[in-house]
Amino acid sequence: MINSYKLSNLSKELWPGITKQDLITYLLYVGPILTTYLQNLPLSLLRAPNGLAGTAFFQKNMPESSPETLKTWVFTRHERKTRYLLLNSPSDLVYLGNLACIELHSWLSTYQCWNKPQEIVIDLDPNPDVNFRIWQQSAFKIKDLLDKLRLKSYPKVTGRKGLHIMIPLIPNYSYEELAPFFKAIRELVINRWPDLFTGELYKEKRQAPIYLDLGQNGLEKTVIAPYSPRLVDGANVAVPIKWETLYSLQEKPQWSVLQTKWPPLYSPPRYNQSLPLTFLG
Repeated sequence: MINSYKLSNLSKELWPGITKQDLITYLLYVGPILTTYLQNLPLSLLRAPNGLAGTAFFQKNMPESSPETLKTWVFTRHERKTRYLLLNSPSDLVYLGNLACIELHSWLSTYQCWNKPQEIVIDLDPNPDVNFRIWQQSAFKIKDLLDKLRLKSYPKVTGRKGLHIMIPLIPNYSYEELAPFFKAIRELVINRWPDLFTGELYKEKRQAPIYLDLGQNGLEKTVIAPYSPRLVDGANVAVPIKWETLYSLQEKPQWSVLQTKWPPLYSPPRYNQSLPLTFLG
């Protein structure tokens, strides 16, 4: 399957000193875990044909001329049709790497249950000058709150400045039904720790160092996939980790495509659980 795709310009630099071949080699390394996680999740792709130094663009709609080996799903909303890519095998990543698809962003719901997420994301977006320890401790405050609600979670370092706290779910509820939960969590966290968290979108108006964002939980909204590269200096990678790993870190991790000593690849969990009904009105 891998050899069925014609590769080109493998020596082209996508990041300084990092080539398209390096990207494809990395995608093959994480391919089995990434494919398993992304199974049945519609994807949006950030492509950068000329790498970090060039112009990048998002591609949601896969052309009908795409290889037959690629699995797609046509979603119709408001009379607009979008042909989303569904990752079917690790070899699909070779094709995407050859197209210089640097970042993979996925829905939180599968195409079969497109309006019912199987994960919720709490995005912690710190100001640039936030100390790592504050960033780290703030994540554990939310974890403790989720633990009290009997909600399992795991952290994901995004490869940029932020951290995602992911909450896996059985897809029992629609995004609309979950809206009271999103609101309740946001208000609980900000009211309990106003010196740490803010819901203020505009940075110049913020009175706390970390922006608490639940706005990515919605139909056709996407989040960076685990182990996806990022189009940033150093070719950083989004990495899901265990809470114990986050606790043990002394500084913010910077894992990259060319990592020489990768941490053990961690497969994000799926939990058979539902939200407390008190949050759903």
